[in-house]
Amino acid sequence: MKSLKTRVTATAVAIAGAGAVTVAMAGAAHAAPVTNSLKVTPAGLYGVGCTYTVSAGVNNPPSAHPVHFLAKNGTAAEEPIGTVDSGDSLSPSVSWTPSAAGVYTVSVEQQGSYDDTTVTVVPGVPCSSGGGTGGGNGSLGSLFGSS
Repeated sequence: MKSLKTRVTATAVAIAGAGAVTVAMAGAAHAAPVTNSLKVTPAGLYGVGCTYTVSAGVNNPPSAHPVHFLAKNGTAAEEPIGTVDSGDSLSPSVSWTPSAAGVYTVSVEQQGSYDDTTVTVVPGVPCSSGGGTGGGNGSLGSLFGSS
């Protein structure tokens, strides 16, 4: 039978060993590449055919790890908006021009890290109302049933 001193010493070694493993694991962890700061700007009403800037905060430069931007309209397949694979900016961005009305999930991915936001694109919104650029397809009057 083991003595109390042997059991206490063995327990202390086991606890110290577990603490060392925890510290080693914590030291090896890296911050997630995407910093949960995905933005579609300018904010406001989003119109079909208007161009917006989609940007995200990342912890790794695109020159080291490409940043992929995607959009999905409702249940449609996810489509690429663009990829930034050069430069050292930690706030990469691409231009996006939605071609149809709908509720879009706009997302960013880098090294398996992901963030998304929801954007509702409506017909009849002139680009100037949301601050986007481009043609648009109508007026606010057509959106609200007046001319």
